[in-house]
Amino acid sequence: MKQIKPVLADDDRERLKDIVGQAGTPKAIALRARIVLDSDMKTRRAVSRELSVAVQTVAKWQRRYIAEGVNGLYDRPRPGKPRRFPREELASLIRQTLATECPSGSGWSVRRVAKATGLSPATVGRAWRDLLRNEDRCRPESEANHPGPPAERDPSSSRQDALGGHAPPDRPSAHAGAAVHPSPSRH
Repeated sequence: MKQIKPVLADDDRERLKDIVGQAGTPKAIALRARIVLDSDMKTRRAVSRELSVAVQTVAKWQRRYIAEGVNGLYDRPRPGKPRRFPREELASLIRQTLATECPSGSGWSVRRVAKATGLSPATVGRAWRDLLRNEDRCRPESEANHPGPPAERDPSSSRQDALGGHAPPDRPSAHAGAAVHPSPSRH
């Protein structure tokens, strides 16, 4: 199969350089942009060696760029059922629920929040994880690098801040009070 090298227009070259140079660009997108930039001057094999990717990967992103331009380097929508609720809406709903008093009096759990909101436990769990993940990304670097003396540190404080004062259990289990027994060995 004959190799067709992408011909980069000046504005595309600048846009690709911007994508590679921006701090917030996801690594996968930056790699794709770098593949296309390097393909302008080098062979597929040279680009694949330099960037430690398969030659087929280089060929794929070259074809996508030729067919769709710079926008072709971004992820396409994945198959499957779309989300029922936007992430922001779920986060808001969970925060509102956590701001209220738990009816059982023993604190909120994923299952209790799910029951109170009418959502599935899986949906609540995903949203809860997203909240924690986003909070970790937004934490100032000074806090991350200087946590303070051990006596002042509360391991759940950042989680509590993200969830309106409520920290989720570290690992929710199917049977919170059930004892874990080793499985009997078979002889």
